[in-house]
Amino acid sequence: MSREKLYALAALLWFVAGVNVLRIGLLGWPTEEHLLGSSLWAVGSLLFFAGFIFPRVVRRNLTSLTQRSEVALRWYHCFTPSSWIIMCVMITLGVTIRMLELAPPTFITGFYTGLGLSLILSIYPYLREIILLRR
Repeated sequence: MSREKLYALAALLWFVAGVNVLRIGLLGWPTEEHLLGSSLWAVGSLLFFAGFIFPRVVRRNLTSLTQRSEVALRWYHCFTPSSWIIMCVMITLGVTIRMLELAPPTFITGFYTGLGLSLILSIYPYLREIILLRR
């Protein structure tokens, strides 16, 4: 599999995850009573994930991809093993927290909105690499 296809696959996975998480967050946006709390959680999680967490994860994934021989690339190489594990843990934790109602709706709506937007913004480095490969 080519690097370009792996970059596109990674971007697609981040985008689909981001849209799904954002959808969950937006569906639960509260009335005026809890608007401030949800808004603060949204901004906080956006800044945290888009500013500190996801840039490092994306950089590690891109570095791993560029270091591999293109002959040996498989679809699952779009992420590092630790990225796949983090994704599984985050999904499991998110589903568990929502199903067991371990967090208030204000947290869920705000946090998921910020997290979803962060995931969507994280596709930019992959798209940039695709553009650079085509030059």
